[in-house]
Amino acid sequence: MKKSLLTAALLLGAMATGSAQAADMECRVGTTQNSGWGGYCFGMNYSMNYNPVTAYFRIQNLAAPVAQVIWQGGQNCSATSTTCNFKISPYQEHVVSAIVLYTNGTYESVSATAQFETGF
Repeated sequence: MKKSLLTAALLLGAMATGSAQAADMECRVGTTQNSGWGGYCFGMNYSMNYNPVTAYFRIQNLAAPVAQVIWQGGQNCSATSTTCNFKISPYQEHVVSAIVLYTNGTYESVSATAQFETGF
């Protein structure tokens, strides 16, 4: 009985502290249709060309104040910002990841994937 109570108490304590992976990254493709925020974002603009469009990435649900963000796969993303946007080419998956370094010495890894098509 003592083991069962101890196990239950430890389980409840672990659930109360929350997940170590609280942050998440979302993206949105800057096209006119079919794009919303999510971990995988897709857009379609029916422009019938191969022109790039802007993809927007944001990191949310941060566990603590951020000291630095190490972006990977993003073009010209600032180490002091939790958002980033840049042009992406159609018909390719663009995976962006980041390591979020918190001021308390902990860190988290997040990622999102953006893609769009032009109907061509």
